[in-house]
Amino acid sequence: MKIAILSAKQLVIVLGIALLLGLNILASTLSLKLDFSAGKRYSLSNSSKQILRELKKPLTIKLYLSKNLSPRLTPLKKDLFDLLDEYKVYGGSKLKLEVIYPDNDEKLEQEAIAEGITKLQFSEVEQDKFSVKNGFIGAVLLYQEKREVLPALLKPATLEYDLTSAIYRLSRKKIPSIGLFSSRGMEGLETFSELVRKQFDLSFVDFENVDSFVLDAVVYKDDRSTQLSTEQLDSLTKLIEGEQPVFILADGVWVDQNLEARAAEHGLNKVLQKYAIKINQDLLLSLLSETASFRMGDVNYLTQYPYWVKFPAEAFNPSLGFIDRNTVLTLPWVSSVSELKTKTRKTNPLIVTAKQSWSKKQPFKLLPNEIELPTDNAQQFVVAVESSNKNKELVVIGNSRFIEDDFNGRDVGNIEFFIKLLDRYINKGSLSGISFRNINYVPLSGENKNLQQTVRYFNLIAPSLLFATYGFLRYLRRKQL
Repeated sequence: MKIAILSAKQLVIVLGIALLLGLNILASTLSLKLDFSAGKRYSLSNSSKQILRELKKPLTIKLYLSKNLSPRLTPLKKDLFDLLDEYKVYGGSKLKLEVIYPDNDEKLEQEAIAEGITKLQFSEVEQDKFSVKNGFIGAVLLYQEKREVLPALLKPATLEYDLTSAIYRLSRKKIPSIGLFSSRGMEGLETFSELVRKQFDLSFVDFENVDSFVLDAVVYKDDRSTQLSTEQLDSLTKLIEGEQPVFILADGVWVDQNLEARAAEHGLNKVLQKYAIKINQDLLLSLLSETASFRMGDVNYLTQYPYWVKFPAEAFNPSLGFIDRNTVLTLPWVSSVSELKTKTRKTNPLIVTAKQSWSKKQPFKLLPNEIELPTDNAQQFVVAVESSNKNKELVVIGNSRFIEDDFNGRDVGNIEFFIKLLDRYINKGSLSGISFRNINYVPLSGENKNLQQTVRYFNLIAPSLLFATYGFLRYLRRKQL
């Protein structure tokens, strides 16, 4: 019998193959993800990790998921399973995941509907034929005798926030209650109401029935039409003097749908001046601004609109704690807020404009073609101030519109910021570390126009130049061969 003896070269090859197989087997048991996004935006946040680690009792997540969902939802399904894998790591033995596929099973479909999961319809075009598919993609979370239902997990940007806030609500003994003073009720605040209620109990109240609520925070939102009475201002003073934080969202100038502006008549400064704050009757403009749509005759056009001021991460006071480089806030027709001198209150500016900003007082010209650019009075302005005294905290923002649906269309960055602000003062930041996983517009600083132009042209030219260079090098190589 002959025994084959491997040469040194063959032995190296065999050992190399064995090593690769071993590494593949080992890698198949591990979950590795590299996140190079700013602020690790696509990794599980520290807030979620902490909440999962602190679970006292077993938590069950029942995921109802149809296999025949629209192909457009394939990336969403992958993100959802990746996220749940991370949840299982940090939840450990306390977290149990059940994935239920109700496809073609009438009993399971009825169970999903009875649990509160929404049966969705998706229209598809397959092989030039239009078809409609039904499916489920929702979850029920069970913790002791309590339950939370997420009827449809269709928003990739808020997947982590939806799941973690539901777990947080279940594991908390008491859900904080927020009273929103808004004479228009839910009008224009549907998205805000939906997202806030994932973390807090939200009630719409007025000055007449406020005593019937036990509130952990108060939000007053200017409706841009109501002048507060003496009795209402006294009630607001009583709330500010209470133990709960109070947030005032109010304008210094009221702008209506016809772009007509007038000085605000709410009368809030009569109260706010006692707490070293004043909302000025001006409108701020900035070169760092959002685009707006205007109609001229039968034509709609988009243009940079300096009255819709943008605030990047550098605009926020670091003491807020939850700001990252993806944070961008837009305040439309915002007024400046002044800090007054007082011996009893301590003030702290929370948000400031970019240096390329200026203030405009009456008469106001709001149409884009009427706006005059500043000559030499560009500066920074404060638009949000905190006033505190012995754990009694008041936050005033010189704008009432930024949480409305009209200014949270492409993403929910404004609402995300305000929810994190609420969380900071009410929950000491328990959930403020969770970033919504949407793609935000983060502009370059407006201070350096040359840098902006350089980056713009580099983005236009560099890809084409790179491919052309690669093709030329390939051509030269073939010619040499």
